[in-house]
Amino acid sequence: MALRVSLILFLVTFKCITVGYAQTSWNSKPLAGFMISGGGFINCGTEVSFLDTSSLTNPCNAAKDSCDSIVSWEWNFGDGSISTLEHPIYEYTHAHFRNTVALVRLKVRSKFGYSDSIILPIYIADVWASFRVLSDTIIEVDDSVVFSKYYYSNSHKHLWQWDFGNGITLPDSIDQNVVYQYNAVGKYDVYLTLHEDIFIWGSNKRCSATYPDSSKNQKKITITVNKPSGIPIFSDSELSVFPNPTDGAIRLEFSNAAYHADISVFNLLGELVFEKKDVSDLNTKLDIGNLPEGIYLLRVVDANTSISQRIVLVK
Repeated sequence: MALRVSLILFLVTFKCITVGYAQTSWNSKPLAGFMISGGGFINCGTEVSFLDTSSLTNPCNAAKDSCDSIVSWEWNFGDGSISTLEHPIYEYTHAHFRNTVALVRLKVRSKFGYSDSIILPIYIADVWASFRVLSDTIIEVDDSVVFSKYYYSNSHKHLWQWDFGNGITLPDSIDQNVVYQYNAVGKYDVYLTLHEDIFIWGSNKRCSATYPDSSKNQKKITITVNKPSGIPIFSDSELSVFPNPTDGAIRLEFSNAAYHADISVFNLLGELVFEKKDVSDLNTKLDIGNLPEGIYLLRVVDANTSISQRIVLVK
């Protein structure tokens, strides 16, 4: 018996598929993208909204019977914080990430495993303003108060606005210290606002901070103005100070004799820089020519009242 064996060879072709990557027969690669609230400039502790704008170049095949879609988002906000939300909201609270540029990275991945990423910069600005009172906060009518400001900012373009609590504002103050005279009895809450102009990516943006800020538990600064405690021996109308501005030599003229009045001169830091006691002459000369140029506060005090006047020293 003849045995005939037939060998049939089958050629089998295998298509290699790596799970998790490129499982579509067409290119549905996503294009990562996002938008930042404020146009990439964040104003002083504001919450930042990130809007995902990622898309797919070819989401569906030609037959439209299979479509890809973006299913995951990986955000890195540039300060070590991350999120997997599609449209996250974030606030930069780390102190070393203020007044700097953070690089925000978004990586998106599609249902069929395609991925793409993008990095965009964001400018996190921060300013803070504060001030202190260098003189008494409880005064009498027509007394003056010396305010001294201090702040943090990385811009050289500043605009200050003082609000003295009585409806009077000083909208464009450039001096480190200001002297303000109160002319009516009352209690006045004082505020200082700093506006900072910053040029970022060709746009002029403004950041501002006000002190005190009740939302940050900062205590109000109140000036209390009382009625005069006694009948003045001399009043503003009875005292003349000239020349003012002065190069150092000052003459004080009283229309009535001042009994045992003390004359003091303070700088804008509230430091006593000149003093003359027991003045009773109708005409008194002072020489403050040894002091640096600037603004000073002249105060004349007797047993019943005091008068303050600002002096400008120019050499």
